[in-house]
Amino acid sequence: MPRYPDSFIEEVRERVDLLGVVGRHVQLKKSGTNWQGLCPFHHEKTPSFNVRPDKGFFKCFGCGQGGDVFEFLMKIRGLSFNETVEELAAVAGLPLPVLAQDTDFTRQKMDYRTSLFNLLTQVQDYYHTLLMNGPDQKALNYLRQRGLTDQIIQQFRLGYAPPGWQTLADRFQGMDNAQQLLEEVGLRVNKGESRHPYDRFRDRVIFPIHDSKGRCVGFGGRTMDPDGKPKYINSPETVLYQKGSLLYGLHQSQEAVQKEGEIILVEGYMDLISLVSHGIVHCAATLGTALTDEQIRLIWQRSRRVVYCFDGDHAGRQAAWRALEKSIEGLEADRHVRFLFLPQGTDPDQFIRHHGKGKFLSLLEKAVGLIEFLTERLSMDLSLSQPEGKAALVQRIRPYLERVSDPLLKELFVQSLAGQLDIPPWRVMRGVRPGPLMGQWGGRKTNKGAEKDPPGLGGRDVEQTLLGLLLRTPSLISDHEETLAGLELQNQAYLGLLEILVAMSPQILAAGNCLEVDHLPGDEWQSLARRILADEEVVHAFPEAELSHCLETLQIKHVDMLRKQAMVESWHDGNSFGEHCRKLFALRQERNRLMASHCSQEN
Repeated sequence: MPRYPDSFIEEVRERVDLLGVVGRHVQLKKSGTNWQGLCPFHHEKTPSFNVRPDKGFFKCFGCGQGGDVFEFLMKIRGLSFNETVEELAAVAGLPLPVLAQDTDFTRQKMDYRTSLFNLLTQVQDYYHTLLMNGPDQKALNYLRQRGLTDQIIQQFRLGYAPPGWQTLADRFQGMDNAQQLLEEVGLRVNKGESRHPYDRFRDRVIFPIHDSKGRCVGFGGRTMDPDGKPKYINSPETVLYQKGSLLYGLHQSQEAVQKEGEIILVEGYMDLISLVSHGIVHCAATLGTALTDEQIRLIWQRSRRVVYCFDGDHAGRQAAWRALEKSIEGLEADRHVRFLFLPQGTDPDQFIRHHGKGKFLSLLEKAVGLIEFLTERLSMDLSLSQPEGKAALVQRIRPYLERVSDPLLKELFVQSLAGQLDIPPWRVMRGVRPGPLMGQWGGRKTNKGAEKDPPGLGGRDVEQTLLGLLLRTPSLISDHEETLAGLELQNQAYLGLLEILVAMSPQILAAGNCLEVDHLPGDEWQSLARRILADEEVVHAFPEAELSHCLETLQIKHVDMLRKQAMVESWHDGNSFGEHCRKLFALRQERNRLMASHCSQEN
């Protein structure tokens, strides 16, 4: 992609006031040589966002975001680098040079796009003038009856397309190449030689659609006839307008979204405009399509919290479900998704006009989280008071939880679901394991090619030793239940027995920390327990210390396994090499910490 010369970029950097640019989005206070404020890129209560005007950079020590004035504007506004350079050059009063590697063809293409933008702006202004000052006032009266003030109408540049089929052709007949350009941007429809071209929008209220820079790229048109079909028509996709890559109203709400730290996403033009007219400004709307990956990216670029607010009917619920499926993979620990469901048969426009801002905000506070909506949706036909219903929900929800890439957030979701179902958290992500099969027992047998045990194990099978300790001293199970439930044993039979022991912990505790092997469920588990006890016949004088020794050793082995996986992933995923390096470094530090603790206990 062509870019501006480096010398020009440096001149823009030197001429632009970093503090002034940042200060338009963040309230800053001086602290020594720094300026501090609440980070606009994540939610926080204590300022960790710092600006160093003398050094020309910003840095947040909470979320790690940082960079120069270009980086700040790209992140805060979702602009490309060239768009950022252009905006800051305008602020500095610098004329734009020719893009590096520019060609005659590229220049012609840019000039053509500029002519399309200019035409769309002229059409927008023309429709707006017809609405406000035209001879037919029915569209203006319609909007006023729906509660819109003239100020809101002007803010969104709403307009009116009259009934004629050749209105735009007549209006722009003196402009060079006007007919071709009108067809190019979708304002005129040409179905071939058999029919004359005609205006797409006729006798409709017009909603201009803008890109992130506030440039008009398309239109939506609504009929005023209660029985008119279709109710809405929209511009087709063009070289300037791709509906899946834009959110209606976002260019106006960006600063409010940054200030609130949240974005409310609705479905329709009037939903958004009605919210804004009642003072709820941090919102945007989809453009008649299901939520797309690009729209999700626009949301996360500007906010760490999103509330999906759709109509209170079956279609609204379906739209919310599609939004959940699109959002779940991009979730992180500091990204929050909620769902606001309005009463049946109402949309945001109707609700706020009839009930007001206060009632809407009260509902907003009660918006449900992603895991709550996910659980509700998947359990609609289940009885969660019955074991079968709980098991079915776990089976249905597990694939969705596996799509959550952030491990901490996934763990919290699992804990939340487990608490609701009153089951151990480890049951959510693991199915019921089969009993031991022939060849799985071999207590001291290790996997071929497995990493060597850490120093100090003396060649023992640490997994078998662990189970022997628990079988002989069952009081250790309740004391370390959470740690034991999270262990990943390599021997699947041992892992199954461990899960049973943890699940039986309350019964063992109630029986005075006594465990009879005969009380284990099934002959295969009883047989496995007796084999382990026979192999681990030594009674340890300090079982608590020996258990800690085993747990640390298993943790080291688990970290080693994660390091191997990370290495393999780094080989196959070159695009995330930096992320894999950070992950490997963190795992190495964790292994060093565990080994240091392990060795200190041995000494």
